[in-house]
Amino acid sequence: MTARKATTLVALALCALVGAYVVWFHAPEWRGLVKLCGYTVVSNVYISVLPHEPVLLFYGKTIGPFWTMVAATVGAFLSGVIDHETLTRVLNIGKVRKLYVDRKIYKVAARWYGKRPFLTIVVAAVSPVPFYPVKFLALSNSYPQGRYLLALVCGRAPRYFLYSWLGEVLDVPNWAILGAFGAMVLLGVVGKLRETWKRRASGPASATSDAAERPTSE
Repeated sequence: MTARKATTLVALALCALVGAYVVWFHAPEWRGLVKLCGYTVVSNVYISVLPHEPVLLFYGKTIGPFWTMVAATVGAFLSGVIDHETLTRVLNIGKVRKLYVDRKIYKVAARWYGKRPFLTIVVAAVSPVPFYPVKFLALSNSYPQGRYLLALVCGRAPRYFLYSWLGEVLDVPNWAILGAFGAMVLLGVVGKLRETWKRRASGPASATSDAAERPTSE
C-alpha cells in the first residue's frame, strides 16, 4: 500500500467517524442514519448472513427512502473499501490462490466475468442474488478499487432506494419486518452450516476431484 493510499483511507475513516459523531450528538433525530450505515457495513462486508432488505423497509418508512438510500449506500461503500483492502490481498497470496485458481468452475466464471467486469458488478449489486460470488471474482482478479467501488455504488444505490421506497409505500408492520429479519438470518445460518457440513462430508472425494481437474506438470 502506497503512502498516498494509506493517507486517503485514514482520511476516509476520520470523515466517517466525524460525521457519525456530529449526527449522533448534535442531530439526535437522525441517529437512525448512523445506525443504518453501521449495520450496512456489517451486513455487506465479507460473506455475511445478516439481511439488509427488512432493515431498509423499516428505515424507509421511518426516515424516508432518500436518506435511507444515502446512509445505506455510504455503508456499502465503506464495506467495499474494507473488502477490497483485505480480500484482494488474501485471495492473491500464493498458497491461497492455489486453492481455487485451477478449478474448472472458477476458470469458467472468471472468463465470463472478465468480458464485462464493471457491468457484472453493477448487475450483481442491484439484483436480488448473492453478491459474494462476483465479489470473489472481482477481488481475486485484483479489479481496481476505484472502479469496484463505483460499480458497487451504481448497483446498490437504486436497490436500496427501491426497498426503502417500498417500506414507505407499503407501511409494512414492524412485527412482519422483525419476523422476516429473523427468518432470513435463520435461513442464512442454516445454509452456511449445510455448506460446511457438505464440504467436510465430501472432503476426500472433493480433494480427488480437484486434483483431477488441475493440470499436471508433465
